[in-house]
Order: sequence, then C-alpha cells, then structure tokens
Amino acid sequence: MNTITHGYLDWIKHLPANDADLATCTCLNCGATGLNYQYFGFEDSELGWKIVWCATCNVGIQISRTVIPESADALIEQVERERFLDHHKQLELIS
Repeated sequence: MNTITHGYLDWIKHLPANDADLATCTCLNCGATGLNYQYFGFEDSELGWKIVWCATCNVGIQISRTVIPESADALIEQVERERFLDHHKQLELIS
C-alpha cells in the first residue's frame, strides 16, 4: 500500500484540462510521467465520472460529475464498470 502524499484539490489543480496531456503529466504521488484515465457514465447522459491514476504507484483520483467527451470510450454498462474495477483493485483513489 502506498502513502498518499497529496489531497483531492492538489490533484485537481495539477491535472491538465485536456485528456491528451495526461500522457505527459507527472504523478503527484511518485513523480512518474504519464497518467491513465477512464470515464464511467450512464445511458443517455453526458455526465459521469472519471478516474485518473498512475500505473507506477497505483494512486489516483476519482472526479465526479464530469462531462464525458463524445470521443471518450466510457464504460456505461454495470458489467463493464465492475469488470474494470475488479481488474484495477490495486488502485488507491482519492475522491
């Protein structure tokens, strides 16, 4: 288990506005470059939530009430969301 060194607002201020820039963004927890992300949503809704995390230390943030871009590959079905979360059990998310 990692020690989380920064809070929610620190992460929000640090993350780029553009998802494409997450590939060159550094992790606030361990300093590694490159963050992963995944959108989660609901049928017929442009709102959902996003998880952004570092694959090196598995620390990240869950951002609620976010607009899902049309081009995003959002996980809509409950089965998809559960499968993703089961596959990423090691994540330590700040929410």
